[in-house]
Amino acid sequence: MTKRFVWADMIRILAIYGIIVLHVLIFPIPRQATLIFQIAATLAETSVPLLVMLSGALLLGKQESYTTFFTKRITKVIVPWISWTFFFTAFALYFHQSLSLGDAAHTFHSIFFPFFWFIVLICALYLITPALRIFTRVANTKDLSIVVILWFFGLSVIPYIRNTQAFPLSIGDSVVQLTVNFVGYFLIGFLITLIKRQRKMALIASLIFIISLFARNYFLTIGRITDISNFIDPGLVIVSVSLFALFYTMEDWFQKTFTNSVKQILAVISQAALGIYFVHYLFLNRAPLPMFSFSDSLIHIADNGYVFSNSFIIFILSFVLIFLLQKIPLIKHLIT
Repeated sequence: MTKRFVWADMIRILAIYGIIVLHVLIFPIPRQATLIFQIAATLAETSVPLLVMLSGALLLGKQESYTTFFTKRITKVIVPWISWTFFFTAFALYFHQSLSLGDAAHTFHSIFFPFFWFIVLICALYLITPALRIFTRVANTKDLSIVVILWFFGLSVIPYIRNTQAFPLSIGDSVVQLTVNFVGYFLIGFLITLIKRQRKMALIASLIFIISLFARNYFLTIGRITDISNFIDPGLVIVSVSLFALFYTMEDWFQKTFTNSVKQILAVISQAALGIYFVHYLFLNRAPLPMFSFSDSLIHIADNGYVFSNSFIIFILSFVLIFLLQKIPLIKHLIT
């Protein structure tokens, strides 16, 4: 049985909750929002970088055949992605009272790609993972660090200093551009796993995290960073990476402090994370899903003052639904 890492389970759970917060959060964030609220929103924005770094950390160090690797990805990600897309397509067509083949194809496509763009990103990173494994196997820490630093300055720092055609602040959301945007996080996740877990490293990560968190929100306040980033603005990169490093370096403390019951609960929730990601859309009023076409959904009830509590409600409801569905043998492997 594969050993479970508490730090990985915690990151996965918090990141999925953060994604729900981002989907419930009303943008742009009002300028009169409190500092605590802005900090909480920034933490929610780390959700996607955290998940990408987690994938890199858990995958790039492994050695397995192409068949084994892609079979796992197909059964664990592709199959649930297709299953949920079919479900949401049928759901949308039912409420729209449409049986047109053209409408079905259009709805399926709009949900499969732009709606679930994060899954598209992850699958694109999976496709280049075998090549990245070859690189990480022969590269030393210095080589990896140079690549990551070039990515950070080329895609994050320089565009925010001066937005030019050569280094644009916004480089689009095509599959290739998404992959380029996030491949740095993917490599950083693996690079952090090369750090020796020591109390000193945890303290350094904590210090960087706290300083960068407050610094980014200061720049948000004065308008140097937009309310919705493309997840690679310099401040968010540093906040996300330091937070990931903090969780990773605290693994020994987690193992000693948490009881077996707590670890088991975290593992159960973590294993349902992908399903929670998919099913939480049922509770949001987001096109093309029409569940709340004629009434307010939780996203409308929640102004920014209640966004985190309402996101927690959606998280719990989604987990309970996935937990129950996992008990049904015929559909267990289709949903998560």
